[in-house]
Amino acid sequence: MEKEQRFEGDTTRVVIVDGDTTFVDGLTKTIEAAPDIEIVDVRGDIESAKEFILGVQERIDLILVSFNMLKEVVASDMGTLLKLKANLPETRLVVMGERYVEEEIFRMVEEGIKGFFVKGDISSDFIIKCIRVVASGQIWMDTNLVSRVFEEFSRYYSKAEGKLRSPSPEETHRLALLTKREMELLDLVSMSLKNDEIAERLFISTKTVKTHIRNIFEKLGSRNRVDATLLYIGASKRQGERARLEH
Repeated sequence: MEKEQRFEGDTTRVVIVDGDTTFVDGLTKTIEAAPDIEIVDVRGDIESAKEFILGVQERIDLILVSFNMLKEVVASDMGTLLKLKANLPETRLVVMGERYVEEEIFRMVEEGIKGFFVKGDISSDFIIKCIRVVASGQIWMDTNLVSRVFEEFSRYYSKAEGKLRSPSPEETHRLALLTKREMELLDLVSMSLKNDEIAERLFISTKTVKTHIRNIFEKLGSRNRVDATLLYIGASKRQGERARLEH
């Protein structure tokens, strides 16, 4: 799809995807009051939104999408999200939700989503600033989300620094449940490779990578990549120490 080149000072063209008509009415009025932002289209369900976004020939700079709707796409049709990213590589996403779990935010950031806000915490000025910041290529989160995410990153950092240890017998048993392919993939996860990079290395689809990662988490009882990586590195470290002792 050909895209119009966007120059500094151009109007930011946005699409709104949300089924909450009351919220959308207020959001539309707020955006329409900003001279540098234009609403291209408003969609109330994910199917019509996908059809419009994938078929439009005009430039879309930013999509404001309901978190619940985005979760439906991610859960049931990851191929559509990947197709959207491929067709609209310069288009940025802002997710609008009632509440978030930190792990959900990490996963969305990993997928390239740049903006997040909680619907109940927003003002008109806040919305406009969010759109402008994300359209310029930066990341935006409201203060409440930043605080929670920072605390979670701090927890992970402390865990990585202070709790890298050999796995317990139970954890060793869980690691043994992984297939050869899953161990190979976990090794790449521990190198901080993204899903598309892992898929390219292993000559498999991104969807297959995500399926493997989900299975790995279930077998290890891990909440996320950090937990799984720490367990894997701890086990690898112990194996290395054993090898040195045997020689």
